[in-house]
Amino acid sequence: MQISRREFGQLSISTGAAAMLGLSAGPVFADAPITAQQIADKILAIMGPAWNPESYRDTFKMGDPNTLVNGVASCFMSTFDVIKRAHDKGLNFVITHEPTIWTDADLLPPVQNDPLYKLKLEYVNDNKMILWRTHDSWHKMQPEPMNTALNKKLGWDKYTLASDPRTCQFPPIPLREVVAQYAQKVPTDSVRVIGNPDWEVKSLTYCGHSCLQNIEELEKSDATISIEAREFETAEYGRDLLASGGKGAMIIASHESGEENGMGYFTSWFKEHLPGIRIEFIPTTDRLWTL
Repeated sequence: MQISRREFGQLSISTGAAAMLGLSAGPVFADAPITAQQIADKILAIMGPAWNPESYRDTFKMGDPNTLVNGVASCFMSTFDVIKRAHDKGLNFVITHEPTIWTDADLLPPVQNDPLYKLKLEYVNDNKMILWRTHDSWHKMQPEPMNTALNKKLGWDKYTLASDPRTCQFPPIPLREVVAQYAQKVPTDSVRVIGNPDWEVKSLTYCGHSCLQNIEELEKSDATISIEAREFETAEYGRDLLASGGKGAMIIASHESGEENGMGYFTSWFKEHLPGIRIEFIPTTDRLWTL
Protein backbone atom coordinates (compact mmCIF):
# COMPACT_ATOMS: atom_id res chain seq x y z
CA MET A 1 0.00 0.00 0.00
CA GLN A 2 2.03 2.96 -1.30
CA ILE A 3 0.78 6.48 -1.99
CA SER A 4 2.77 9.66 -2.45
CA ARG A 5 2.77 12.67 -0.13
CA ARG A 6 1.03 14.66 -2.85
CA GLU A 7 -1.74 12.06 -2.97
CA PHE A 8 -2.14 12.31 0.80
CA GLY A 9 -3.34 15.89 0.49
CA GLN A 10 -5.99 14.93 -2.06
CA LEU A 11 -7.77 12.47 0.20
CA SER A 12 -11.09 13.40 1.83
CA ILE A 13 -11.52 14.32 5.49
CA SER A 14 -13.57 12.60 8.17
CA THR A 15 -15.70 14.58 10.64
CA GLY A 16 -15.66 14.85 14.42
CA ALA A 17 -12.12 15.20 15.68
CA ALA A 18 -11.05 16.53 12.29
CA ALA A 19 -13.54 19.39 12.51
CA MET A 20 -12.52 20.08 16.10
CA LEU A 21 -8.90 20.42 15.09
CA GLY A 22 -9.69 22.46 11.99
CA LEU A 23 -7.95 20.08 9.61
CA SER A 24 -8.75 19.98 5.91
CA ALA A 25 -7.47 16.60 4.78
CA GLY A 26 -7.90 13.07 6.06
CA PRO A 27 -7.77 9.67 4.37
CA VAL A 28 -9.94 6.61 4.81
CA PHE A 29 -8.23 3.24 4.42
CA ALA A 30 -9.38 -0.30 3.82
CA ASP A 31 -7.84 -3.14 5.82
CA ALA A 32 -4.59 -4.10 4.12
CA PRO A 33 -0.99 -4.87 5.10
CA ILE A 34 0.74 -1.66 6.12
CA THR A 35 4.08 -0.80 7.68
CA ALA A 36 4.81 1.46 10.64
CA GLN A 37 6.59 3.87 8.29
CA GLN A 38 3.51 4.12 6.09
CA ILE A 39 1.29 4.84 9.09
CA ALA A 40 3.71 7.51 10.34
CA ASP A 41 3.77 9.08 6.87
CA LYS A 42 -0.02 9.19 6.81
CA ILE A 43 -0.15 10.84 10.23
CA LEU A 44 2.41 13.46 9.22
CA ALA A 45 0.50 14.21 6.02
CA ILE A 46 -2.72 14.74 7.98
CA MET A 47 -0.95 16.97 10.50
CA GLY A 48 0.28 19.13 7.66
CA PRO A 49 2.01 22.32 8.82
CA ALA A 50 2.02 21.13 12.46
CA TRP A 51 4.63 18.53 11.48
CA ASN A 52 8.22 19.67 11.93
CA PRO A 53 10.63 17.47 9.93
CA GLU A 54 13.54 18.92 11.92
CA SER A 55 12.20 17.66 15.26
CA TYR A 56 14.64 15.41 17.13
CA ARG A 57 11.75 14.15 19.22
CA ASP A 58 9.29 13.00 16.57
CA THR A 59 11.26 10.08 15.17
CA PHE A 60 11.37 6.30 15.32
CA LYS A 61 13.04 5.17 18.54
CA MET A 62 13.23 1.37 18.37
CA GLY A 63 12.39 -1.36 15.90
CA ASP A 64 12.29 -1.50 12.12
CA PRO A 65 9.86 1.07 10.58
CA ASN A 66 9.33 -1.28 7.63
CA THR A 67 7.75 -3.93 9.87
CA LEU A 68 4.12 -4.77 9.08
CA VAL A 69 1.73 -3.51 11.73
CA ASN A 70 -0.69 -5.84 13.50
CA GLY A 71 -2.15 -3.04 15.59
CA VAL A 72 -1.24 0.31 17.12
CA ALA A 73 -0.88 1.19 20.79
CA SER A 74 -0.92 4.87 21.70
CA CYS A 75 0.43 5.99 25.06
CA PHE A 76 1.72 8.90 27.09
CA MET A 77 5.10 7.21 27.60
CA SER A 78 6.57 4.01 26.18
CA THR A 79 7.58 2.49 29.50
CA PHE A 80 8.65 -1.14 29.58
CA ASP A 81 5.31 -1.95 31.20
CA VAL A 82 3.34 -0.23 28.43
CA ILE A 83 5.38 -2.00 25.73
CA LYS A 84 4.70 -5.39 27.32
CA ARG A 85 0.98 -4.69 27.66
CA ALA A 86 0.82 -3.58 24.04
CA HIS A 87 2.50 -6.82 22.98
CA ASP A 88 0.07 -8.86 25.08
CA LYS A 89 -2.78 -7.21 23.18
CA GLY A 90 -1.20 -7.99 19.80
CA LEU A 91 -0.29 -4.36 19.15
CA ASN A 92 3.22 -4.13 17.74
CA PHE A 93 3.40 -0.43 16.78
CA VAL A 94 3.66 1.83 19.84
CA ILE A 95 3.10 5.56 19.32
CA THR A 96 4.35 7.44 22.35
CA HIS A 97 4.24 11.10 23.35
CA GLU A 98 7.23 11.08 25.68
CA PRO A 99 10.68 9.46 25.55
CA THR A 100 11.53 5.78 25.40
CA ILE A 101 15.06 5.80 26.78
CA TRP A 102 14.74 8.36 29.56
CA THR A 103 16.03 11.61 28.07
CA ASP A 104 14.17 14.29 26.14
CA ALA A 105 16.09 13.51 22.96
CA ASP A 106 16.25 9.75 23.60
CA LEU A 107 20.02 10.06 23.66
CA LEU A 108 21.69 6.72 23.05
CA PRO A 109 25.32 7.33 24.21
CA PRO A 110 24.47 7.69 27.93
CA VAL A 111 22.58 4.38 28.03
CA GLN A 112 23.88 2.20 25.19
CA ASN A 113 25.78 -0.04 27.62
CA ASP A 114 23.09 0.01 30.29
CA PRO A 115 21.56 -3.43 31.02
CA LEU A 116 18.03 -2.03 31.19
CA TYR A 117 18.35 -0.34 27.80
CA LYS A 118 19.66 -3.57 26.30
CA LEU A 119 16.81 -5.55 27.84
CA LYS A 120 14.18 -3.13 26.56
CA LEU A 121 15.68 -3.06 23.08
CA GLU A 122 15.97 -6.85 23.00
CA TYR A 123 12.29 -7.21 23.94
CA VAL A 124 11.23 -4.80 21.20
CA ASN A 125 13.35 -6.49 18.54
CA ASP A 126 12.52 -10.07 19.56
CA ASN A 127 8.79 -9.30 19.36
CA LYS A 128 9.05 -7.32 16.10
CA MET A 129 7.72 -4.17 17.70
CA ILE A 130 8.25 -0.57 16.59
CA LEU A 131 8.30 2.58 18.69
CA TRP A 132 7.64 6.04 17.25
CA ARG A 133 7.17 9.35 19.01
CA THR A 134 4.83 12.24 18.27
CA HIS A 135 5.46 15.13 20.59
CA ASP A 136 6.23 18.47 18.96
CA SER A 137 3.81 18.00 16.08
CA TRP A 138 0.94 16.87 18.32
CA HIS A 139 1.41 19.88 20.59
CA LYS A 140 1.29 22.18 17.56
CA MET A 141 -2.12 20.99 16.41
CA GLN A 142 -4.85 23.57 16.90
CA PRO A 143 -6.54 23.84 19.27
CA GLU A 144 -3.59 22.46 21.28
CA PRO A 145 -4.87 18.94 22.05
CA MET A 146 -3.09 18.08 25.31
CA ASN A 147 -4.49 20.98 27.33
CA THR A 148 -7.81 20.81 25.49
CA ALA A 149 -8.26 17.16 26.49
CA LEU A 150 -7.19 17.82 30.08
CA ASN A 151 -9.59 20.74 30.46
CA LYS A 152 -12.43 18.61 29.15
CA LYS A 153 -11.58 15.81 31.60
CA LEU A 154 -11.56 18.30 34.47
CA GLY A 155 -14.77 20.00 33.36
CA TRP A 156 -12.79 23.22 33.04
CA ASP A 157 -13.34 23.60 29.31
CA LYS A 158 -16.18 26.04 30.05
CA TYR A 159 -13.64 28.26 31.85
CA THR A 160 -10.91 28.05 29.22
CA LEU A 161 -9.99 31.13 27.23
CA ALA A 162 -10.84 30.64 23.57
CA SER A 163 -7.55 32.28 22.66
CA ASP A 164 -5.44 30.12 24.99
CA PRO A 165 -6.32 26.59 26.22
CA ARG A 166 -3.52 26.93 28.78
CA THR A 167 -5.46 29.55 30.77
CA CYS A 168 -8.72 29.25 32.73
CA GLN A 169 -10.84 32.03 34.21
CA PHE A 170 -12.92 30.75 37.14
CA PRO A 171 -15.63 32.23 39.30
CA PRO A 172 -13.81 32.81 42.62
CA ILE A 173 -12.88 29.39 44.01
CA PRO A 174 -10.65 28.40 46.96
CA LEU A 175 -7.31 26.91 46.07
CA ARG A 176 -8.12 23.73 48.01
CA GLU A 177 -11.15 23.18 45.73
CA VAL A 178 -9.09 23.64 42.57
CA VAL A 179 -6.58 21.09 43.84
CA ALA A 180 -9.32 18.66 44.90
CA GLN A 181 -10.94 18.81 41.47
CA TYR A 182 -7.64 18.11 39.76
CA ALA A 183 -6.73 15.21 42.04
CA GLN A 184 -10.17 13.58 41.86
CA LYS A 185 -11.07 14.06 38.22
CA VAL A 186 -7.75 13.35 36.51
CA PRO A 187 -7.29 11.31 38.85
CA THR A 188 -3.94 11.29 40.62
CA ASP A 189 -2.46 10.89 44.08
CA SER A 190 0.59 12.94 43.12
CA VAL A 191 -0.45 16.53 43.77
CA ARG A 192 1.49 18.94 45.96
CA VAL A 193 0.79 22.60 46.57
CA ILE A 194 2.67 25.75 47.47
CA GLY A 195 0.18 28.28 48.75
CA ASN A 196 -2.62 29.07 51.19
CA PRO A 197 -5.51 26.57 50.82
CA ASP A 198 -7.98 29.46 51.22
CA TRP A 199 -6.31 31.55 48.50
CA GLU A 200 -8.99 32.74 46.08
CA VAL A 201 -8.34 31.58 42.54
CA LYS A 202 -9.91 33.43 39.63
CA SER A 203 -7.29 32.69 36.99
CA LEU A 204 -5.12 29.63 36.48
CA THR A 205 -2.42 28.86 33.94
CA TYR A 206 -0.64 25.66 32.96
CA CYS A 207 3.06 26.38 33.01
CA GLY A 208 6.13 24.57 31.77
CA HIS A 209 9.71 23.54 32.39
CA SER A 210 11.74 26.68 32.96
CA CYS A 211 11.72 28.78 36.09
CA LEU A 212 11.47 32.01 34.07
CA GLN A 213 8.40 30.85 32.18
CA ASN A 214 6.72 29.73 35.39
CA ILE A 215 7.50 33.04 37.11
CA GLU A 216 5.93 34.92 34.21
CA GLU A 217 2.81 32.75 34.34
CA LEU A 218 2.46 33.24 38.09
CA GLU A 219 2.74 37.01 37.67
CA LYS A 220 -0.38 37.06 35.49
CA SER A 221 -2.43 34.32 37.22
CA ASP A 222 -3.61 33.54 40.74
CA ALA A 223 -2.34 29.98 40.44
CA THR A 224 -0.34 27.77 38.11
CA ILE A 225 -0.27 24.04 37.50
CA SER A 226 3.00 22.45 36.49
CA ILE A 227 3.54 18.85 35.47
CA GLU A 228 7.12 19.27 34.27
CA ALA A 229 8.68 21.91 36.52
CA ARG A 230 12.25 21.60 37.71
CA GLU A 231 11.47 21.70 41.40
CA PHE A 232 14.86 22.96 42.54
CA GLU A 233 14.06 26.12 40.56
CA THR A 234 10.31 26.70 40.29
CA ALA A 235 9.17 25.28 43.62
CA GLU A 236 11.84 27.19 45.50
CA TYR A 237 10.81 30.42 43.81
CA GLY A 238 7.23 29.77 44.87
CA ARG A 239 8.23 29.17 48.48
CA ASP A 240 10.32 32.34 48.60
CA LEU A 241 7.50 34.31 46.99
CA LEU A 242 5.10 33.36 49.76
CA ALA A 243 7.71 33.84 52.48
CA SER A 244 8.24 37.39 51.23
CA GLY A 245 4.55 38.16 51.59
CA GLY A 246 3.73 37.67 47.93
CA LYS A 247 0.48 36.17 46.67
CA GLY A 248 -0.23 33.22 44.44
CA ALA A 249 -0.09 29.44 44.39
CA MET A 250 1.76 26.69 42.58
CA ILE A 251 0.23 23.27 42.02
CA ILE A 252 2.80 20.61 41.17
CA ALA A 253 1.43 17.35 39.77
CA SER A 254 2.83 14.27 38.07
CA HIS A 255 3.72 14.40 34.40
CA GLU A 256 1.26 11.63 33.54
CA SER A 257 -1.66 13.46 35.10
CA GLY A 258 -1.29 16.39 32.74
CA GLU A 259 -0.82 14.57 29.43
CA GLU A 260 -2.34 11.11 29.65
CA ASN A 261 -5.75 12.42 28.54
CA GLY A 262 -4.18 14.14 25.56
CA MET A 263 -2.93 10.83 24.20
CA GLY A 264 -6.31 9.28 24.90
CA TYR A 265 -7.63 11.98 22.61
CA PHE A 266 -4.93 11.15 20.05
CA THR A 267 -6.43 7.66 19.92
CA SER A 268 -9.88 8.92 18.96
CA TRP A 269 -8.33 11.34 16.47
CA PHE A 270 -6.38 8.47 14.90
CA LYS A 271 -9.52 6.32 14.62
CA GLU A 272 -11.34 9.03 12.71
CA HIS A 273 -8.51 9.70 10.28
CA LEU A 274 -7.23 6.14 9.82
CA PRO A 275 -10.34 4.04 10.47
CA GLY A 276 -9.04 0.90 8.80
CA ILE A 277 -6.18 0.51 11.29
CA ARG A 278 -6.65 -1.00 14.74
CA ILE A 279 -5.52 1.25 17.59
CA GLU A 280 -5.91 1.07 21.37
CA PHE A 281 -4.87 3.47 24.10
CA ILE A 282 -2.59 1.91 26.71
CA PRO A 283 -2.61 4.00 29.91
CA THR A 284 0.77 4.61 31.47
CA THR A 285 -0.97 5.56 34.75
CA ASP A 286 0.49 7.64 37.54
CA ARG A 287 3.34 5.48 38.81
CA LEU A 288 4.06 7.58 41.89
CA TRP A 289 2.48 6.72 45.21
CA THR A 290 2.50 8.34 48.62
CA LEU A 291 2.07 7.18 52.20
